Amino acid sequence: MAGPLQIVKRPGLFFFTGQPRLRPMDWKTIIDDLTSAGLTLQEIADKCGFDHASSLSRLRSSADRSCSYERGCKLKDLHTSLTRKKARREARP
Repeated sequence: MAGPLQIVKRPGLFFFTGQPRLRPMDWKTIIDDLTSAGLTLQEIADKCGFDHASSLSRLRSSADRSCSYERGCKLKDLHTSLTRKKARREARP
């Protein structure tokens, strides 16, 4: 009998045990959404702990397919907060 799901963290990778497959994050879409919301690559890099905007460019162009767990979480959290704000603005009459 399988136990409850657990998060496994390793450098550059995280997944839930019990899941049959891992799906890579779609960094290009996330970064494109952030830039279309008005943020520059440098602003995103500063907020998410990347050393240079060029690191985001490589991640966006799929030259790098992964980033650290902490940076990935910050990118995802920033994306979530901006998309929620956008949804709230659009829902207003």
